[in-house]
Amino acid sequence: LFGRKGITDPELLVAVYRAYNEYVADFNQTMPGRFFGLGCLPNHDGAAAADEVRRCARLGLRGAVFVPWGSAMPVWHAMWEPLWSAAEETDLVVSFHVFEGGGATVGYEIKGVRHPAVIGAWTVVAPMQMDEVLASVILSGVCERHPRLGLVLGESGIGWLPYILERLDDTYEERLADDLALPLPPSAYFKRQIYATFQKDLHGVRALAAIAPDNVMWGSDYPHRDGTWPFSAKAIEEQFRGVDPAVRRKMLWENARHVYKITP
Repeated sequence: LFGRKGITDPELLVAVYRAYNEYVADFNQTMPGRFFGLGCLPNHDGAAAADEVRRCARLGLRGAVFVPWGSAMPVWHAMWEPLWSAAEETDLVVSFHVFEGGGATVGYEIKGVRHPAVIGAWTVVAPMQMDEVLASVILSGVCERHPRLGLVLGESGIGWLPYILERLDDTYEERLADDLALPLPPSAYFKRQIYATFQKDLHGVRALAAIAPDNVMWGSDYPHRDGTWPFSAKAIEEQFRGVDPAVRRKMLWENARHVYKITP
């Protein structure tokens, strides 16, 4: 799930991903129509990632995770163009999963410090570090070049999205339009083909209900401590109290069904 750390042999790395994705495909078949586990993609080479996308599609997987942290090049780089093309071609959804990045991670990994406050600070801000990935795939033209590509921000939270989407549009209009020449405002690409997931985000639910109710998916993050299990039903009721029932259905089920093409 978390990329290529610890494996330097590219052939071995690809073999590990293949073995894992075969396992996920077999696992999904233990309860067809209910289990939709995602594959994982190599992040050391664009062609290898594209090949594994096509392989995941042949295995019947609906989506796969690409970890941008520690990847060979940033997501805006041309190296990944084969990946986006393959995902669009096969209709396979690509998820970015929150992981590492930022000063807090550097602080405790490089200096060897594992102070609870440092680790805690990273845990708090990690979901919001997905903002750079979001801005990169939009401003680099990935979404413009691949309008049928579906992207998911995994475990990203949603409360920060209204500000980032507004800032994307403002910054583009004021500083970037002449250079980037995107046909649509950046926020329009988000609404067209990018989705964010959350576990506990009381204010985010209400904010996104107002601006992008079709782009949000709830998940329990079972069984991690950052999730809602074993009190998921209670968490749902608390977060969605007073929210329009139609919006509640979208965020809890209908959006995921649409993204992953799940037949009821």
